[in-house]
Amino acid sequence: MNETNSTAANGDVGLGSSAPNYFDVPIMALSLTVAQIVFRLCVVGVGMVLNCLVFLVVSCSRQLRYPRHIFWAAVSLVDCLFLTQCVLELAVIVNHDRLACRFNVFLAFTDYSILLLFLSLAALDRYLAIAFYERYKRSVTNLGVVLLLLSTSTLTFAVITSPFWTGSRSVNSCTINLSQMHWVFIWNSILGTVCVVLHVTIFVKSRAIIRQHFPNRRQQPPITLRFVNHSSVHPPADLNSANVRGDLMTARGVSVTLPQENNPRRLKVSDKIEDDCQLPPSFDRVDTNCFFPWMQGRSKVSRLELQTTINMSINVLPFWLCTFPISCTSIAIYWCVQLRGDCAILGLIMSYLRDAFLLHTIYNPVMYMCSSSEFWRALRHFAWKVKNRCVCRADVNAN
Repeated sequence: MNETNSTAANGDVGLGSSAPNYFDVPIMALSLTVAQIVFRLCVVGVGMVLNCLVFLVVSCSRQLRYPRHIFWAAVSLVDCLFLTQCVLELAVIVNHDRLACRFNVFLAFTDYSILLLFLSLAALDRYLAIAFYERYKRSVTNLGVVLLLLSTSTLTFAVITSPFWTGSRSVNSCTINLSQMHWVFIWNSILGTVCVVLHVTIFVKSRAIIRQHFPNRRQQPPITLRFVNHSSVHPPADLNSANVRGDLMTARGVSVTLPQENNPRRLKVSDKIEDDCQLPPSFDRVDTNCFFPWMQGRSKVSRLELQTTINMSINVLPFWLCTFPISCTSIAIYWCVQLRGDCAILGLIMSYLRDAFLLHTIYNPVMYMCSSSEFWRALRHFAWKVKNRCVCRADVNAN
């Protein structure tokens, strides 16, 4: 995605001569206000710190070596590349740097498309994790996820940059082709549609699993089991005897708290529970499946995977909904230029959408960190290791 959309919309393209030059938009013809430059630099600074932190913690922590975290590390890495291209674009617009312009032309649209592809694969991974958990647990590995991300990103990069390495276009022209932008954003819209459908399916599936495993969790509060050693039992001197150890293991009282009409009742089971001991009827009526959902042939689903899936659907769905205005406006600009209409309004809309969309580089890591307790544990452990290494190096240098 580039600011060249607004340039084409405002009529800065040479409309007079030939058709091939008609869709080539010069990047150096762009102009930004001081407020836009300051805003983008602030977003780049904050977003780069947050995304680098997520990528570093996930990469260095063994606690986060699971596919669900690897996808977020990949998204953070692509966000860093997206912010790097934003810096290159600022260098082209402000300083008219031709070397930065060549890199910006070559990388145009690639990082954004790869980001959408990674988020699509992450949504598919979450769907498989809850719909086919047993097969997912046996088949999906960290190495397989990394290879999938590398292969799909390489293929996407090769397809989008194919006009350059096939010789049909040159980076030395320092222009963006609107026809290429048109097809890339059609592909992005398809990815967005598929992902919205996936996230809605994930939400419905997760809700059905929660209702299946916890049908009456509000009506039936959980029971409480408390094991208490009797104070009257004093351990003898000879603790190595097998009989003594057996007596000590069985000489324990069991306190069971059962909910009954909002008045908890406490039941004390005898010291030694015999095999034919009959528990009260209220204990027999407790539905253990509400608390142990893996019993009686129910589908096995990891509660952590389910929680991660729901959090991701809630966090990423607004990002996808914001993707459609960008894609639709870019496609509309192409057809407006194709029909030689007045595209000033589309250019103004695209300018605001472009600046607002940069906030996703902050939104993605913040939502991941806020919704993942595993990440915070890994972050504390990572900070503790870094602190210890710094202290050790300081001691070595002091000696």
